[in-house]
Amino acid sequence: MCDIWKANAERRDIPLHQIDNILTDLDTLGVRLVTITGGEALMGKNLWHLLEGLHEREITISLMSTGILLEKHAHAIAQYCDAVTVSLDGDRETHNAIRLIPHAFERLSAGINALRIHAPNITIVARCVIQQANYMKIPYIIHAARGINADFVSFLPADVYSQAFNRPNPWDTSRVQEIALSPVQVTELKSIIDKVIKRYRTLFTSGFIYETPEALLRIVQYYDALNGRAKFPSIKCNAPWVSAVVEPNLDVKPCYFHPSIGNLNDGSLSEIINSQNAREFRQNLDIEKDPVCSRCVCPMNISLANA
Repeated sequence: MCDIWKANAERRDIPLHQIDNILTDLDTLGVRLVTITGGEALMGKNLWHLLEGLHEREITISLMSTGILLEKHAHAIAQYCDAVTVSLDGDRETHNAIRLIPHAFERLSAGINALRIHAPNITIVARCVIQQANYMKIPYIIHAARGINADFVSFLPADVYSQAFNRPNPWDTSRVQEIALSPVQVTELKSIIDKVIKRYRTLFTSGFIYETPEALLRIVQYYDALNGRAKFPSIKCNAPWVSAVVEPNLDVKPCYFHPSIGNLNDGSLSEIINSQNAREFRQNLDIEKDPVCSRCVCPMNISLANA
């Protein structure tokens, strides 16, 4: 559900010298976890240099992927990565229809099987964005996630508002209406999720379904809010205070959704994160009142107790 592939047609990559600069800054900043995402992260020409540098520093590495190239790179991924999150849009038929890539589901499944061979203990999360094309398929998505041997399945609503993920502009009304659920569809979604909660209690208890029942119902509230029938779900998030995002154009953001606080062409990662601009942003940010935060589909709340 991102538009990175549209906005990065020239396939920009973070240059090698900037990767080395970032790696040096990670030592200074005491970074514990790095998530590599895209577009398709496995298409990055400098990816393996970055992963090697992170691995040498014993930083936990999480890779996000469509799954299309997993089988090809399974051995290398197993060498460096601790966790992989794959996009799962539905059962075989639904996933392939949404991805518009021949045999996308089959390639995803083959890639996970290859990963399991090379790294039996790697954590694999199947993440599904609930939207018009798949909201009625939630039970099938759960079965599909089990069928491809994922450790967890996770659900999110679609981000239809922000300029995150390289959208040059927010989606127009027609695009929003193509993805977001209508009031009638939200009512149907509520019924489906209620049945899922009753039918799959053991999968919630075991943690295979990553969200709690209450969290899953927040997707209903989110789409109700888009239709003006409810308030957006309240969130807890400390992403801007504990993390940063580096974009291919070298912009540094406090999270995926907020504007840039600097660019690596103008200073180091450490300098940008600790700049007056960044400090003022964090000091003045009110998660509950900020319009970007209030509509966020994937807040992050990391406990600092074990940091």
